Amino acid sequence: MNYPNSMKNLPFNVRKKAIEIANAMLKEHPKMDEGEIIATAMKNAKGVTNKKKVPSVSKMESHQRENNFQHKEEVAMIQEHKKVVESNATRRNAKRYFRIKGQK
Repeated sequence: MNYPNSMKNLPFNVRKKAIEIANAMLKEHPKMDEGEIIATAMKNAKGVTNKKKVPSVSKMESHQRENNFQHKEEVAMIQEHKKVVESNATRRNAKRYFRIKGQK
């Protein structure tokens, strides 16, 4: 495969993508300088190929993650509710903390 000397040190997948981009740019802009096209294609190819791919997640895994998240939310809500209930004064606690006239 023929490619410019400036692409000689690029990894194979980046070089392949740069050639694709350069050929597409040549078709779109035939009067543009080839050096600019090559430089732009190399820059774009490096950016495209260096992006980390997100691993695919199966439906089962996504449901498990969602269920875990919902369970954690439920546990947090229950704990918060317990705190609220415990902080509310009951009649017995009210008698301890607030002196009511006529009672010991």
